[in-house]
Amino acid sequence: MKYLRRVLLRAIVSCLALGSIFTVVAGSAEAQCVAGSQMLAGWDFSSLPGGTGNFGPNDYFPTSPDINSEDRCAFVTGLTRHSALGSGNGAAGAWGGNNFLGTDKDSAIAAGNFFTFTVRAVPGFAISVENIGAYNVRRSSTGPNTGQWQFAVDSGGFTDIGTPIVWGTVTSSSGNPQSLIDLTGISEIQNLSGSTTVTFRLVVWGATGGGGTFYLNKWSAPTSNEQMAVNGTVALAPTAADAIVSGQVVDSFGSGVSGAMVTLVSPRGERRTVRTSSFGYFRFMEVETGETYVISVASKRYRFEPRSVMVGDNIDDLRFTALP
Repeated sequence: MKYLRRVLLRAIVSCLALGSIFTVVAGSAEAQCVAGSQMLAGWDFSSLPGGTGNFGPNDYFPTSPDINSEDRCAFVTGLTRHSALGSGNGAAGAWGGNNFLGTDKDSAIAAGNFFTFTVRAVPGFAISVENIGAYNVRRSSTGPNTGQWQFAVDSGGFTDIGTPIVWGTVTSSSGNPQSLIDLTGISEIQNLSGSTTVTFRLVVWGATGGGGTFYLNKWSAPTSNEQMAVNGTVALAPTAADAIVSGQVVDSFGSGVSGAMVTLVSPRGERRTVRTSSFGYFRFMEVETGETYVISVASKRYRFEPRSVMVGDNIDDLRFTALP
């Protein structure tokens, strides 16, 4: 049950320092995540072959950490290009597209001239997205010359990260090196739990022809094989405060019903059952707040209507009255 797992996690935290390996039960599998500063996701473009109609796979998943690994600390979707982009011949060792028609940021967004990916913490952990590491772009002579990184939280609107970037004039495979993008000043993407998804979007514009190309490009990355990486800090997610849920089961005259079985069911189907006292009182300890529970009563002598209860704090006045 979830409340028992939270007790176990508290015990682990009390014994291990930051940087230790924490194990969190997620569904039927165990996910191991090492807390601390780390690369949340990285992409290696060097093996992409290019060629006719090949600008790199759409939904190009990170090459590190392995998306099938239980050790990753974030769920990161693949690099995705809008359906308006990508035809013709793609360059090797690069991921991108062509058919960029926007002349400014707004027209580029309207035309679908952008790439996206999303980041979300694994269950039981919180992530702070600290930077997009130094990277490299390649463009053709008629390709987009300007771009803007943006972010959005859940279903919210996109917000610019810094100011527009002028990509540079190099059109060969050596590309145009770009500086690290510091994200630590953006409070909305710090200390995010697994229920929050951040979408990053790169909007590009300024091409002088529909055939002009733009790529995220391989280069001599300074510290790893990944040519573009998202970095951050991972910590065990704070545990929501627990509440006590209590009340009384009574008959139609208001007298307590002893020996009735009161069952509390969480949104995930986890069940806890207690028996009422001689005066009909019951109590559930360590009930996670911020959830809606279904509470029902079973008795040999009476029938009771189940109730849906939102638990935001301690509740001590629940009253179940027998149906006529």
